[in-house]
Amino acid sequence: MSGTYSNRLKKTSIGLFLLGFLLYAYTISFDYAQDDAIVIKENMFTQKGLSGIEGIFSYDTFYGFFKQDGKDQLVQGGRYRPATLVTFAIEHSIFANNPHVSHFINALLYGFLCTLVFLFAWQFFYTAFKDKSRFYFALACGVVFAVHPVHTEVVANIKGRDEIFVALFSLLSLYLLIRDKIKLWHLGAGSLAALIAFFSKENAIALLVLFPLAIWISHDRLRNKKSVWLSYGLVLLAGVFYLIVRSSILGQTISQASTELMNNSFLKFDGSNMTPYSFEEKWSTIIYNLLKYIGLYLFPYPLTSDYYPYHITAKSFTNPWVIISILIHGGMLFATAWGLIKQQKWVIGLLIYFGYLFLVSNVPFNIGTNISERFLFVPSIGLGYFSLYFLIRFLGESPQKIIYFLIPVGLLFSSYTVYRSQVWKNDFILLTTDVKASSNSAKALHAAGGALSTASVNEDNPEEKAEMIRQSNEYLNRALEVYPLYINPNLLLANNYYYLGDYDKAIAQYETLLQLDPDNENGLQNMAVVYRDAGRYYGEKEGNLVKSIQYLKEAYKIVPDDYETVRLLGVSHGVAGDHQSAVEYFKKATEINPEVAFAWFNLSRAHSMAGNETQALSAMKRAVEIDPEIQKK
Repeated sequence: MSGTYSNRLKKTSIGLFLLGFLLYAYTISFDYAQDDAIVIKENMFTQKGLSGIEGIFSYDTFYGFFKQDGKDQLVQGGRYRPATLVTFAIEHSIFANNPHVSHFINALLYGFLCTLVFLFAWQFFYTAFKDKSRFYFALACGVVFAVHPVHTEVVANIKGRDEIFVALFSLLSLYLLIRDKIKLWHLGAGSLAALIAFFSKENAIALLVLFPLAIWISHDRLRNKKSVWLSYGLVLLAGVFYLIVRSSILGQTISQASTELMNNSFLKFDGSNMTPYSFEEKWSTIIYNLLKYIGLYLFPYPLTSDYYPYHITAKSFTNPWVIISILIHGGMLFATAWGLIKQQKWVIGLLIYFGYLFLVSNVPFNIGTNISERFLFVPSIGLGYFSLYFLIRFLGESPQKIIYFLIPVGLLFSSYTVYRSQVWKNDFILLTTDVKASSNSAKALHAAGGALSTASVNEDNPEEKAEMIRQSNEYLNRALEVYPLYINPNLLLANNYYYLGDYDKAIAQYETLLQLDPDNENGLQNMAVVYRDAGRYYGEKEGNLVKSIQYLKEAYKIVPDDYETVRLLGVSHGVAGDHQSAVEYFKKATEINPEVAFAWFNLSRAHSMAGNETQALSAMKRAVEIDPEIQKK
């Protein structure tokens, strides 16, 4: 390489690093959002810092969040991705829960990845272009990757670091190990990079197939080098080691697909139960979803964090888009086979695309959702290499034409990237924004309703509060229209009615919830609170002692040891003239909280009203022992 190109590569590498980093520098001020709770805020291993690293390597990635066996494998195949959780644990041990540091690291890593996309293109397409054209091709690959809006979910969301790690370390391994001259440090660093990629996310295993195929399509003298195949041997060992560790932690069997819609997109409601899609519905929908990925790469608008059911509805093989997808992907697969046979450089793009998309495509097993923008992160590198190769050929390898292409695309994409990344500032903004694009997703509707409900608790303006709850209820009711068996919207709706003081509606909603899930702990506890407060309201505000006692007794059935419920039952019965029942409830109150003076004071009054003067004096004596001033209050 001439000194001129060496200097140009260095300057361009720095420029691409700065481009990638600065596009997301604004996110450094952001909070945690979406799945950050699973891997950071509410993950018991991450929250232990360095001492939690052993647990991170010893369990499924979701175990630290759910903290109980079974729930960590709600989706097929399990999840074993310790590498990024280790970085979160290290950050926690130094900075505690500081999202700004984590966002800074994500932006930094993304900057390095943008540089690496450029450098790998320059190196791998060694014989595909003349030096000048090769430089502009590599530059185009780096710029388009850096500014592409579809990457905002990965970079702006801290949890997305697993995707960044897979892309960064997979590409770094290829860059260091597929070259003419391999030094000892290349072997060490390249194989370590592959190991980190494998332990970051399952789709990195594509590297085991991609590596030898990349060697096969590289230039002749490289294919015959023993050092390159030694490099692959080390990568293969790293992959086998990962698979052994993973199988020892998660086992070798793949669990059955979930019967819950939020963990299995290929279910439909038959009027009373969820039933699986038919063969045609499932596979035509998967084929349609694959076309969506290409669509998101070419036309990344609108973007959303939620593609859950039924943002994408069931398709059939007669659907025009399914037919188009079959034709396009059939052509791409044919091109891949032909390119491999002919040892064409551009086929590396298709290999990266198909290789890293396969495990998250729902083809080998059910991943729990239709598609996700983060799943396109690594494959988009391949789509860039493939599409830009032919675009450069079409432009006649003219640097001027390439620049004319990059300027408008760069400005358009980078503008939308900056705009879109701001949505990830916090959960409230993200959820209430994306529900507009994902208006038929039960999960998005539920999440937006929940975000508004939570925010309304801290809203002091009564009108604003009522409007937030109204909007929340609208989203939650819509979520139940989409998915009638959805538990969480029922719970949030009942809570909202409670916040509004509409106790009867709240109770009816909790009853609906408990019909769907009789053992729902939150539903039972909340229903007891609503019955208790409804009993208080009807007794103190409405003077309806019959209804008051009725509701209080329902609360008592659910939580018989709640002091306030028992106290109110004593008061209600006393006011109603049933002094003996009042005595029984106040006596129960003293058993629940024996050190509360008013419990004994109330018992004394009840005994007195029932004509039990001896017991009344004894109870008053105990009340005064606890609080000598009790009779003055």
